Amino acid sequence: MQEGGSNTFAASLQHSIGDLASISDQSDAYALLRLTGPRLLDTLAKLIPIDLHPRAFGPGVTASTLASHIAVTLWRLEDAEDGSPTFELAVFRSFTAAFWHALAESAAEFGFTVA
Repeated sequence: MQEGGSNTFAASLQHSIGDLASISDQSDAYALLRLTGPRLLDTLAKLIPIDLHPRAFGPGVTASTLASHIAVTLWRLEDAEDGSPTFELAVFRSFTAAFWHALAESAAEFGFTVA
C-alpha cells in the first residue's frame, strides 16, 4: 500500500518481485478511514472480534477481520500526540455507509458522535 500511489507503484512492485506474485490496482475498491480518539478502543471493541489492546495489537500490526459483519483491514498506527490510539481501516467502498453507521452507533453508546 502506498499513499498517493499510481500505476508506477504497481510497476515498481512487479519489477521487484517478478513472477512471485500478481499485482493489481485495487485503489478504487476501498475507502480508507483514519480513526483516533480517547474511547476508540472501546468503540471498535463493540464491532471487531479481535483483541485490540496495545499488548496484543501494537503499532505496525495489521489484521483482516470483520467489523459488524463487514470485511475490514485495519492497521494500528502510532498513538496520537494526546496518547489516543490511531487506526486506519480499509472498507470496501460499497460498504462504507454501513460501516460508518455501525461505528456511529457504537460511539454513541459512549456519548460520542462520529464526524
